[in-house]
Amino acid sequence: MRQPDHIVIQGDFLPPEHERLLKTSMRLFAILLVVAITAALIVYGLRVHYETDINRLAHSTRELNEQNKEFQVKLNQLKSYKNVESAAAHAPNLKVPELVITVHSPKQNNTTSNLFPPQPQTTQDFPHVYGY
Repeated sequence: MRQPDHIVIQGDFLPPEHERLLKTSMRLFAILLVVAITAALIVYGLRVHYETDINRLAHSTRELNEQNKEFQVKLNQLKSYKNVESAAAHAPNLKVPELVITVHSPKQNNTTSNLFPPQPQTTQDFPHVYGY
């Protein structure tokens, strides 16, 4: 009987130790990479969410500050009216005004027309003489 040219050996062979370690470590690194990317995306989402909340709070704070300024102006105006009333009550010759008129300047009304046009500047014909 003649032997075949190529012999196939059948059996249950284990790969070398370094190949098994390499394959296991590659799987471990792939899993760690996926976990790291997922964690980074979660942290990024949380940061964007918190930054949006902070921007919303800053915007509402600015609105409240502007509203506070308007209320402060109104309060100062009411205090000045109260001061006038109390001064008028203490003075025997004055009586409390029945009507208060508020007059705004043209700059407050944002009018472009000039109510009082500027006068042309006059120049001196002769310079000042000092001495005798």
